[in-house]
Amino acid sequence: RGNDDDQGIAFEYEVARSDGQLCWVEVFASTGPWRDRPATIMMVHDITEKKVSEEALREAEQSVHRMGRAIEFLDQPFVLWDDDDRLVACNTRFRDFVPGGSEACYVGALYADLALRIARSGMIPDAVGREDEWVAMRQRQRDKPEHALQIVLDDGRVMLLRDERLADGGSASIVVDISEAQRQADLIKASEARYAAMFKAAGQAVMTFDGRGRVVAFNPAAERLFGYSTSEIIGESVRCLLADEAALADSSILDLFKSGARSRENPGA
Repeated sequence: RGNDDDQGIAFEYEVARSDGQLCWVEVFASTGPWRDRPATIMMVHDITEKKVSEEALREAEQSVHRMGRAIEFLDQPFVLWDDDDRLVACNTRFRDFVPGGSEACYVGALYADLALRIARSGMIPDAVGREDEWVAMRQRQRDKPEHALQIVLDDGRVMLLRDERLADGGSASIVVDISEAQRQADLIKASEARYAAMFKAAGQAVMTFDGRGRVVAFNPAAERLFGYSTSEIIGESVRCLLADEAALADSSILDLFKSGARSRENPGA
């Protein structure tokens, strides 16, 4: 690669040393007198280290570019931080998640600054009025490996913030929308609460046994009927409730316990 000017020409090229190793040199050549004769004078500088650094920088930039394209395919907000907690790369979904977008999510932005921006935006009701405290709490939590925090946004969405420390000292953060999963969990919890209330309030004795005939649930009416408290009977055999253990030989009772166990193992059977 050369560059002409009025004083001479400058160029770079790769040369081979006597030991066979290759190196890069920068050459500046000009014409001038040498021992009263016209001559070409060349000054040569070893720029191998500079070339290696430039190549490493190009490879790093290409790596970041490839990484950026890869994380852009993620459906969730995702960001990488260096060991000083400065932003290295993030996807569009993360920029959309953070108030200020691209203006705030620039390479080198501090995690603490972005966390404070989020806290001050009001998008996390739990952080309103205690923004600095919330950011400090998040900083402490991120020091724990593979930490996850569940937050509720002002629009009702439930998000899971997950941080993971990387081998190079940096970290990765991902934000997952778990609103639907949380809604389903709440429905199941409410259903279980209704069943528990009905089980407890039933006027008749209601008992549940596992496949081996052991008591796993015993309602208040059953306590009154048999005289056992729930804490006494749970885990005990049905034999405790039968006056004649010979009744266990009745195949219909044994089959009932077994079929109950099978239905729990394979609900669709």
